Amino acid sequence: MKYKTTAVILASGEGSRLKETTEQLGIPKHLLSIGKTNIINRLVHEFSLCCDEIICITTKQYFEQFNRNFQQFPFEVKVICKSDLGFKGDFLATANASNEHIILTMGDLIFPLGEIDNFVKNTQKYNQKNCAVICLDRGQIKKFDFRIVMTSYPKSLLKKIIPLNPESLLSVGSAFIKNYFQGYVTLDLANTLFNINTNESYNEAKTFFKN
Repeated sequence: MKYKTTAVILASGEGSRLKETTEQLGIPKHLLSIGKTNIINRLVHEFSLCCDEIICITTKQYFEQFNRNFQQFPFEVKVICKSDLGFKGDFLATANASNEHIILTMGDLIFPLGEIDNFVKNTQKYNQKNCAVICLDRGQIKKFDFRIVMTSYPKSLLKKIIPLNPESLLSVGSAFIKNYFQGYVTLDLANTLFNINTNESYNEAKTFFKN
């Protein structure tokens, strides 16, 4: 059985390590140009091929910029301002999803073509089991960096997700161990091309997509 899926892209981070570039251009890091498009639009395009709804969560500061940016697509991308600070606000905002199956990722990530589609298809089976899937970066694990790049969960599990800080190994580790043995969570791996969080990574991505 295929469940209707909502893709949620988190785009509320300030991008402090890219601040000089973003302040000069007057845009959030997610709208920085990459090749013929920008960072977040690559994600939107990929999600449009496998999801039924797309939501972008941001702050009031960037609401209008994201709204204008998404007008170029022939489908709706809902832009929602979070009401709470931090990742709690991000997760709370996913309650606006119309569908039970939610795929969440960060708006500064670039995945290889087809990677998102594979993850969405693989997680469909866990939705009926009321189970969340935490997806780690396959390449970063080799460096003992257990960063989360995507998460799949049924909306009914939102209360268990809210306290989680995906950038904290302690938070993720303790929550995973607790819920794994209760059958509420499992692990998956995915490849990423770039995490655009520094000027160096942004320049590498621009060079990659220019060639």
